[in-house]
Parts: sequence; structure tokens; C-alpha cells
Amino acid sequence: MKNLLIFIDKFKAMPEIQDGEEVTDSDIDAHDSLVIILAILYFGTYVGCVVLFLMWKHKASKNLAPLGVSNQRFSPRWAVAYYFIPILNLFRPYQVMKEIYLRSGGGGTTPSYSILTAWWGMWIISEFINNRIARQFFKEHNIDDLIALNYASIVGDFLTIVAGILVFVVVSRITTNQETSWSKIAETEENRMPPIPPKSFPSGSN
Repeated sequence: MKNLLIFIDKFKAMPEIQDGEEVTDSDIDAHDSLVIILAILYFGTYVGCVVLFLMWKHKASKNLAPLGVSNQRFSPRWAVAYYFIPILNLFRPYQVMKEIYLRSGGGGTTPSYSILTAWWGMWIISEFINNRIARQFFKEHNIDDLIALNYASIVGDFLTIVAGILVFVVVSRITTNQETSWSKIAETEENRMPPIPPKSFPSGSN
């Protein structure tokens, strides 16, 4: 965290440095306080979103069997666990999501999963860029290097935002399709129920 704060402090001070202005210790302390608050908010939001997404994915994978899907390749537990296994986390989460997406029903034709591919591609590229930038925090940089890293960070953040929007669309589609499929199953089962026999008339009635 200290290296991150130093990096951000240096970047925030760059306009003043480039303009020949003096940056005081109080300015840097103020930047530190702001960055700490933003870092806490960002970390809390990120963890919360990750937890909610993994809970949803586990449930969506678990729903496939009741919806009539047989020979499910990935179990609900592995649907979550693959994110934490090196190498496998580069492609298995995508394969799990693809299985859920394609087998959740909701229509008469097989849905296109191009948006799914776009989401995962954006996510992998943004993670690669952000990880590369994170490694630079432990190195010495001049102003030009910091400016270049800042531009790279903007690109990484933009791709992360796009990936977030795409996965929101994917989650919405899967949820809607599963709800539609479940409604059709419930409707079919209701139609298969035998008719309820009429109540017998009380004795002595006309």
C-alpha cells in the first residue's frame, strides 16, 4: 500500500512539478489521506462485487440440474473454485460461464455467446495490463515513465469498466433465461396434474 500511495502521490504532483511549482509535504499528506479513503472504498466495493458474483454463479450452475440439464460438465463448486487456481483461471471460468449461458434455456434456438467471449477477452486483457502496472510500483521512475504508466492505467480501467458492463448483461440474460425455463417447467407440470374430482353432493339433496 505504501508504494501505491507514493506512486499516486508522485503522479498527482506531476502537473505542479512540470510547471515548476513547489510541492509541499502538506500537499503530499493531503493526497495520502484522499488516496487511503479511495483505496478503502475501492477495495470494499471490489470484494463485495466479487462475492456477490461468485454466489450468483454457484447458484446459476446449481440451477441447471433442476432445469433438466443432464451431463453437466462443471459442478457448482468448481464453477467458483476455478477462479483461484493459477493457469486454469485463465480459461476455465469462461468455459463454466459458457455452459451456464448456453444451457439455461429461455428460447427455442441456441443463444449466441459472442457477448460472453467479449466479456472474458476484455477481462483478461484488463487484468494483464493492471498486473503489469502493479509490478512497476516497486521500481524507480522518472516523470515520463509515470505519465506512460498513467495512460496504461487509464486503458486498463476502461477495459475493466467495459468488462463489468458486459458481465452485467450476461448475468441478466442467464437469470432471465433460467426464470423463463423454470416457468415453462412449472406450467408443464401443472398441466400434467390429474383433474381434481368433484365433491360428492350431500345425501338427500335434489
